[in-house]
Amino acid sequence: MILSLLSWAATYTVFQFFWMPLNSFYRIFYLPPLLLILIYVTDKYIRRYIKALTICVVLMILWNFLFYIYPRSCAAHNDPLMAALRLAERAETGERIYYKNFDTDNWIIRYFNLETKWFPFSGIHDIHPNEAVWVDPSAWELLSSSRTTASCVRLLGEVRSKSDRREIVFRKIMVSDQCRESANGSTDR
Repeated sequence: MILSLLSWAATYTVFQFFWMPLNSFYRIFYLPPLLLILIYVTDKYIRRYIKALTICVVLMILWNFLFYIYPRSCAAHNDPLMAALRLAERAETGERIYYKNFDTDNWIIRYFNLETKWFPFSGIHDIHPNEAVWVDPSAWELLSSSRTTASCVRLLGEVRSKSDRREIVFRKIMVSDQCRESANGSTDR
């Protein structure tokens, strides 16, 4: 039995050394044989302390559940989910949402807002004039970086999800026709 467990661990160790030494995901495959070898070697000592080990395992399970698993399963502790649910309450069917960087937060927010239409944002010329649209934080950052475009954008509302870790804000805006023309004129030169 020990020999088969050692060969199992050795196979994955060799694989780890030659093919993907920096990928820690594959290390999980040689962990079970190492744990089984450890249990086999220390079997007579484990029997003596089985109650203490059981208490430690139960405490570790409770700790993980109470302070990691359960808090992360609540919507109130999941910033992108809260932003998605709040945006779903405010966004209307067919409304446009512009993004500069489509990150993992936007995946979740888009999933809960399937009736909206998402478009990449490269500048103010992407937005139709006098139409109310939503912009994600990355598009807003690009918009507000220019004083010319920031002065032509009218803020109609926002959806905010804030925690002690970060803040996600989607803003509903409208771009005036004059602003779009001046932005197009400045990019053509």
